[in-house]
Amino acid sequence: PYGGPGGVIYHVGGTLKIGNSDFIENGGYYSTGGIINYSDWSEFVGCRFISNFVIDFHIPAIYNKDNAPLIINCIFEGNGGIFGSGGAIRNENSNPQIINCLFMKNYSDYSAGAITNYGSSPEIINCTFVDNHDYGWTYYGATIHNMSYNGQDSSPTITNSILWYYSYLFIMNNAPLITNEDSSTATVTFSNIDQDGYEGQNGNIRQDPMFYDTGWDDNGTPDDPSDDIWVGGDYHLQLDSPCIDAGDNAAVPPDTTDLDNDGDTDEPIPQDLDGEPRIVDGIVDMGAYEYPLPPWYVDSDIAVSGNGTSWAEAFKTIQEAIDAAYPGDEIWVKQGTYFVSSTINVDKSVFIYGGF
Repeated sequence: PYGGPGGVIYHVGGTLKIGNSDFIENGGYYSTGGIINYSDWSEFVGCRFISNFVIDFHIPAIYNKDNAPLIINCIFEGNGGIFGSGGAIRNENSNPQIINCLFMKNYSDYSAGAITNYGSSPEIINCTFVDNHDYGWTYYGATIHNMSYNGQDSSPTITNSILWYYSYLFIMNNAPLITNEDSSTATVTFSNIDQDGYEGQNGNIRQDPMFYDTGWDDNGTPDDPSDDIWVGGDYHLQLDSPCIDAGDNAAVPPDTTDLDNDGDTDEPIPQDLDGEPRIVDGIVDMGAYEYPLPPWYVDSDIAVSGNGTSWAEAFKTIQEAIDAAYPGDEIWVKQGTYFVSSTINVDKSVFIYGGF
């Protein structure tokens, strides 16, 4: 639309709940591509916002105004605009909780590539930000930009998160990931951030996160990063990632939306962006995805297939373990008889051990 409401949803007052929904290739001129949110209460759980585009000072995915929504287990990819005030989310006098979300390759030519805060103080917890950018590179934050609104500064807190870029242009221009105007400030703790001023303080590190795939193809010239092509990556952590067991359990918020449907909304959020256990081996990881400790367990005699993380919660079939595993993981198969109805598909490098 031109100068009208959101490209998909325009909501004022009351309660707005959206789950497991995709917002893809929506857009508008002087409008918002996805959702304009003036709700009294709102939550977005398990949604994807992909390739939404706007022109002239608006937001491709979500615009929050005067509220405090929950945004949990969502993916924001390739959203952008011309003169857009934030490639994915703009918060105006709003204090959302943004949890277990992935932001990759969102962009703007005027403000932050991922999140722009106007007089807003969101809590950003266990999120992964990769190669979000603004075309100015050094004028606004490549990922998050904070400024005042009606005399109120922005003071976001960012915890257990990864903020990184692999783009040759960002690296060459030393593009900042977080920028502040006026007296706005960002508090960053227990996060891996590729920017000066945070490493070694409040549990923060600055080390390659060691994702499975950074999202860039070398275009046949591995020694020349200037012509690399973005193809989209896999932002799960490899076994040796410094982000594993490097977060702060106390920062994991309560399971307000009851992600696991067990009726317990006071427990810490139990799942990561994949729906897998949020805390493994006792300490939460940085980023949206928790690394599942190997091995994966398989037992044909178990009554009901579990999540594969112990003998008590073993998978019932080998194929389930292969599907859940990442390259390099071990799969332990208990001695027994296994019946298969089709060929077992081994589509990655895993180590399978039997006879337990």
